[in-house]
Amino acid sequence: MRSGTAISSLRSGATWILAGSAVYSACQWALPVVVARTLDPEAVGQFALALAITAPLFLLTNLQLRTVLVTDVESRHPFRHYLRLRRISNLVALAGVAAVAIWGPWPTQTAWALGCVGLARAADSMSDLHYGGLQREHRLARVALSMALRGIAALASVSLALALGGGVAGAAAAFAAAWIVAEQFVDAPSSRRLLGRDSPLSNAPSIGALARTALPLGLVMALISLNLNIPRYFIEGLRGARDLGLFAAAAYLSQLGALVVNALGVAAAPRLAAQFTEGRRADFRASLLRLTIVALALGTLGLMVALAAGRLVLTRVYGTAYGEGAEVLSVLCAAAGLGYLTAALGCGVTASRQFKRQVLVLGAATLTTLIAATLLVPGRGILGAAWATLISSGVACAGMTWLLAASMSAWVPERSDEAS
Repeated sequence: MRSGTAISSLRSGATWILAGSAVYSACQWALPVVVARTLDPEAVGQFALALAITAPLFLLTNLQLRTVLVTDVESRHPFRHYLRLRRISNLVALAGVAAVAIWGPWPTQTAWALGCVGLARAADSMSDLHYGGLQREHRLARVALSMALRGIAALASVSLALALGGGVAGAAAAFAAAWIVAEQFVDAPSSRRLLGRDSPLSNAPSIGALARTALPLGLVMALISLNLNIPRYFIEGLRGARDLGLFAAAAYLSQLGALVVNALGVAAAPRLAAQFTEGRRADFRASLLRLTIVALALGTLGLMVALAAGRLVLTRVYGTAYGEGAEVLSVLCAAAGLGYLTAALGCGVTASRQFKRQVLVLGAATLTTLIAATLLVPGRGILGAAWATLISSGVACAGMTWLLAASMSAWVPERSDEAS
């Protein structure tokens, strides 16, 4: 009976998150489509570059506090400490973005886009932590509704800015404004009602301990982002913004299945953490198996579609100029399939709170990307960048498989599966 109730609860939470993530991800995917349809591939490349530069910085400073909060089954730290640490980390990240925008070798439009995207990511990181508090309380419906609202608001704002002739700079400013408003007037009040207001007096030693606990996971996410974006840096530096726009367009399409995997991972994270902590080995394996099956199915489906109709899909979605990226799309879909599997396995590794070991795996994958991009992009352009992504994805998947196997073999359950 208990198992049936748990599965029903997981399905309900996953349904809500999947629905919210579907709307949110569809809107996020539509953003570059709107830019591509309104402007040119170079503008898409400028927007993609702003996203690529800000992502690793914010993922590092954000420390994946949402994951640490959700897997903190024993409530070692109060929510207000998470909130205070996230605010401090956002200030550090924004200072870094400002430095890159001011002193980097960018055109004015790109520098402005960098600053605005940085503000948007800061608001997004605050919303993400509010989601973590709601997620730990199994209030996934609120999370899903907020995600859908934020996605729609961002898409509508960017579309309006482009329609009014704002260009890339105007689109980035509208993007930031939409997420700042959503965080201030939707996510923060919802979190306060559920978890209480943040106290102005925080326990500095506790916050320091929390930062030390979360730092390895922040490094992991920063490495994941660098691993994804290193090929983009090489393309922009060696081939220019136009080629980056073509590559980014194919990459956005290849990641459509990630919304399902991420939604299931978000819904399953608290349960996986509880199952591991309580020593419920059979339940843990069953939950993780469901995630990996979905990941494998989505990766296979995406690759089949790309091989059969990649050029048609690209031209119908973005326009004729993007059809030349069909082969790139196929390679990136293969890489995305491995990425889905890596993410599913990573849910199990994170549930066991093996944060530090993930740094080694993702460090190896990032080094692989750097070497492969150095060798392949100068001669083969965006196709070489796609192959660098695929090779690195294979290294990351193999490493995460090894980590999960090591965690499981060293696991001593607190109670037997029969007792659970």
